[in-house]
Amino acid sequence: MLALAACAAPPQAPLRNAAVIKPPTMVLRVQRTECGFKCPEYTVEIASDGSVTWTGEAHVATVGVAHGNVSVHDLDRLIAAFEVDRFFAIEKSPKWRVECPYGAGHKCVTVICSSLTDEPATRVTLARAGALHTLEVDCDPAFTRAAKLVDELARTSAWIGPRS
Repeated sequence: MLALAACAAPPQAPLRNAAVIKPPTMVLRVQRTECGFKCPEYTVEIASDGSVTWTGEAHVATVGVAHGNVSVHDLDRLIAAFEVDRFFAIEKSPKWRVECPYGAGHKCVTVICSSLTDEPATRVTLARAGALHTLEVDCDPAFTRAAKLVDELARTSAWIGPRS
């Protein structure tokens, strides 16, 4: 008579004191909106680990999602470029406070600098103290330069493609 026995490993006990790995959180988002002249429409988000998520909407070479990265040093440069204290100080001015169109958890400031409806807008969102703060930056040359630095360091030109 032949007898067969199956072996199975005993069940594993859960690990104690295992490190909980938190996913990276969004630190910085730049959204460029459409305009009347086929402007590139896209969003680029940079997470706390330097990962970049591109979402191309229209008038770009890469429509949809693509990924890249920036160094932690470059991420620090980007945050400094927005002069974080000044970025958040604008929010404290009741002159600029408006209803937030981005939902709960956001604190928003919208600065309107042109009455032209075919002009694109650049919205920057920074995460700070568990809240997202959004500002349209086109009126402030320092913030406009900082938003361009995001494009440079995140290398969005590869996803935008050639402009005619």
